[in-house]
Amino acid sequence: MRSLEFQDVFKFSKMLDDMQIKLDLNELMDNIKEIMELKDDKSEKSKQTQAKLTEQIGADFALTLVKNLHKAENSAYKFIAGIAEEKVEKVKRYKIKELVGFFKSLFEDPELQDFFGLAEVQKSQE
Repeated sequence: MRSLEFQDVFKFSKMLDDMQIKLDLNELMDNIKEIMELKDDKSEKSKQTQAKLTEQIGADFALTLVKNLHKAENSAYKFIAGIAEEKVEKVKRYKIKELVGFFKSLFEDPELQDFFGLAEVQKSQE
């Protein structure tokens, strides 16, 4: 799986639009801000809380995506294939475990976390 690139933003946006998903960006950014604040605290409890929050955000979003995926079948295949560096035909044959692994890796990608961290900094400056 390659790192996220700017071109992926457009593919992801198209997929969300096809799915008619409306994200509560304020809630998402609040959760990400909490995770970013916990990164400075090196205690075991903080690490566990950070992991739990990250997992919950990923699980909630993944569930929303799965529930609406039928609305964006073609754009979802293209989005996943592009990042996974696979052919669309192979992505169409992914086992559920492979798909879950893809999304888990996606949400753990430092580029994605950096993007939301930067967005949070910009939001707090407004």
